[in-house]
Amino acid sequence: MSSAAGARTLRLNIPSVTDFRDAGPWFTEGPAMLAAVSPAGTIVAASRAAASLVGRTPEELEGTAFTALYHPEDRPAVCAGHTEALAAPGTDVRRAVRRLRADGGVLRLEETLRAIQGTGGTVVLIHTQNAPLRRADGGPGAGDERYALALEGATEGLWDWDVQARRLSPSPRLMALLGYAEGEVGPDPAEWLARIHPEDVEHVRTSLAALRSGERPYVESVHRMRHRDGSWRWAHVRAVAVMGENGAAVRVAGSLSDVTDRKVAEELLLHNALHDALTGLPNRTLLLDRVGLALRRGARLGRSCAVLCVGLDGFKVINDSLGHAVGDLLLQSVARRLENAMRSADTVARLGADVFAVLVDELRDPSEARAVADRVHDALAEPFTLQGRAVFATVSIGIAGGGGDGAAEVLVRDAETAMYRAKKRGRAGSEMFDATMQATALQRLHLETDLRGAVEREEFELAYQPVVSLADGRIAG
Repeated sequence: MSSAAGARTLRLNIPSVTDFRDAGPWFTEGPAMLAAVSPAGTIVAASRAAASLVGRTPEELEGTAFTALYHPEDRPAVCAGHTEALAAPGTDVRRAVRRLRADGGVLRLEETLRAIQGTGGTVVLIHTQNAPLRRADGGPGAGDERYALALEGATEGLWDWDVQARRLSPSPRLMALLGYAEGEVGPDPAEWLARIHPEDVEHVRTSLAALRSGERPYVESVHRMRHRDGSWRWAHVRAVAVMGENGAAVRVAGSLSDVTDRKVAEELLLHNALHDALTGLPNRTLLLDRVGLALRRGARLGRSCAVLCVGLDGFKVINDSLGHAVGDLLLQSVARRLENAMRSADTVARLGADVFAVLVDELRDPSEARAVADRVHDALAEPFTLQGRAVFATVSIGIAGGGGDGAAEVLVRDAETAMYRAKKRGRAGSEMFDATMQATALQRLHLETDLRGAVEREEFELAYQPVVSLADGRIAG
């Protein structure tokens, strides 16, 4: 056992003021094996890495006496090291110890202790490093085998970067996650950075630079890395640094998890939240977002945009006569024809059961939108072949033009109002929105509301009720 400060002092890069009862992810979830012990010898907090080393969880360790983790023969020296660290705050105290695992195993480890002042009071921070591991009974290589098996069974890949030697050492599990055999990739850190997606590498470089300089105590990043088979895999990387006396990192250690399945699921959820399940088109939420962008872009460039609301005529008849399966096929076919008729910069969306919308961006003149409406009518003029039968479909189109700093919701609402006006005037027509349409719609809404209220309040009085002869239709009294 030894309990003396080493000639070369290393320190963990930690925040100067920390309450270790709520230390945050840099402490609890980072790859470093850390424990914070009170002056009375109680474990205040432990990182997940430190707890898993002895086969426990952080919650199981918190509140227990830290000496219970050590071999009985080592506990007097352990207490002495704890006292020495408290007597000289800020000074590193090193020692070799034997740590007890929950399964009865014994691990030989090296530890560094330092007393620091946090917002929750003084604590002794214990940083554990792996030493050559053997069983306490002296069995040759037994501890090494246990540690190797633990690394092999871990779901995360581990890596250690010796900054001064410019050498990065990955665990076999990390190599396997990226499809490589052990030793197949060299230790040059630049070779590993080259495997990061071009769109992500600058962010990773910036994060590592902040970690190495001491600007940040802990970093994590989710980015893409190239697999051996050429595909891109999403990796969740966490890292902490060991700092030298000059304040710069001498070593960086971390872990890597493959989160590709999670990212794919997240992207699928996001896609489903913004797209129609039947047609795959953007839904109202995504359309409103793109209309808002088009309006803001148009205000800068002096251009306008237009929204066309496209409603199928007589869709209910098709559903009732041919069935909903044919109706769904018709909606999908209409969606594909609309997409083929538009420019790549335009957006085709589905707003409701039988209503589509088209965002036409960067118009020089709002009147150009009518030409787009004509193109939509032409695209849908040919019959659709659905389950072996020809089905004709026409649409009524409402057009609303916008520019400046108008609201996306208002523009889409105006296009829908114009569409309903077009439907009232007959099939296969188009109507440009004007302010009188909205005024008429509001007037009708107010009238219906007033009439319903009058009925509930019994405000109607019968003034005249004629008696009509059913034989000849004449008024008989």
